[in-house]
Amino acid sequence: MLTIKANGNIIPCIFLEEDLENYRICDERLNIMEKSIIDVWNNSKMFNYVRSIGVCAECEICNLYKNNNCSGGCPVSSKYFTGTFEGKDEFCYIGG
Repeated sequence: MLTIKANGNIIPCIFLEEDLENYRICDERLNIMEKSIIDVWNNSKMFNYVRSIGVCAECEICNLYKNNNCSGGCPVSSKYFTGTFEGKDEFCYIGG
């Protein structure tokens, strides 16, 4: 996922913006007027961090996840409900 804000700033997800700033996950500033989307997607510390977020243990053993039919849910939703990006997504309909 990728979000381009009205001012041209590029962030992984609008719901993740506050965590990126508050927890100083990444101080990188990305703007569509300065960098290409391809460059941001492939080389940005921020996007690489978001891609590195794992999934919970339940997801790792789930057949939907193993067969690429699910990506493990939304890490921001997990953070909101469990306090960690790698928690179980409360909106998962399998064993929810």
